[in-house]
Amino acid sequence: AAPPPPQKGAPAPRAPPTTGIGAGRGTMGTAAQPSARETTGARRSVRGLFGERRKFMDEGKLRKVSGRLFSDDPTSSAVRRSSRINASRAPNAAATPDGDAHGDDDASYLSQVPEDGEVSYDAYHMDEHHQQGAWSWQPAFAGRTAEGTFAVFNMLQPLAEGLRQLAMYRCEEAISSFDKLAPEQYNTGYVLCTVAKAYAEMVDYSNAARKFEQARAVAPYRVEGLDVYSTVLWHLKQDVKLAHLAQTVEDIDRWAPETWCVLGNCFSLQKEHETALKFFQRALHVNPKYTYAHTLCGHEYFANEDFEKSMNCYRAALRLDSRHYNAWYGLGTVYYRQ
Repeated sequence: AAPPPPQKGAPAPRAPPTTGIGAGRGTMGTAAQPSARETTGARRSVRGLFGERRKFMDEGKLRKVSGRLFSDDPTSSAVRRSSRINASRAPNAAATPDGDAHGDDDASYLSQVPEDGEVSYDAYHMDEHHQQGAWSWQPAFAGRTAEGTFAVFNMLQPLAEGLRQLAMYRCEEAISSFDKLAPEQYNTGYVLCTVAKAYAEMVDYSNAARKFEQARAVAPYRVEGLDVYSTVLWHLKQDVKLAHLAQTVEDIDRWAPETWCVLGNCFSLQKEHETALKFFQRALHVNPKYTYAHTLCGHEYFANEDFEKSMNCYRAALRLDSRHYNAWYGLGTVYYRQ
């Protein structure tokens, strides 16, 4: 068919150039055609960059292999993997070795498959039901987490109750609550020190010292609570044990405020109040919010009959802890002396 006649006012079509630059980028027109050798070299360079050309399997062979793997024909001898898994789970889901049917339990586990496909090995069913150790799909430890939480709550509930009673200075009830703990929980440094503090609040210094010694035997590098132990030894006038304790805690941790309180009590028992006051002040340099150190400073100022500074120390302790009764006792003693 003849081309349509050009319309009026339309520009004439431009013929492609046959020579010169313009036929393509980097080419010299239609006159400069690449040779067969150049074409073969270009193909080899492309294969070198992107690897060898991928060889596909023949369509007939691919259909034959896929038919063997994924055939739904009941007469086929090939068994799909999902069918094998269901067949292996069927005997275990039917009944247990004890004669109790647990098929519903397994079905509930298998029906609750998580979205992320998390698989877990059910040790409970492996030991009691699946003697052969079958893998099961189920939510990861949902029931065990609840049981574990309940067990931990029952185990630590006496500890929480004892701390609550001790905060209200009901020391006998606190000690009774701590006695309900399991031996593994009771014979720890934290619990033994807490029980010792309860005895110290009851002014039972002999039992308090005994519990502190047990705590040191269990946790020899524990420093928390030894400031109260040093006060107990101060009241018992056991200067030899107090000096040994001061040397021990200084070797353990020189940057703990409890260490300097122990050293201060050691010198205070020797009636060296100025030296003891320096150690208590050093404890405040380590921890300015250490309430007990403020109170001990007030006691040393009171021993030196510097009542004004003693009252300032007691008030500083009460600003940090308004329930610190030792500071209230110190203030009352100062007012009584005045």
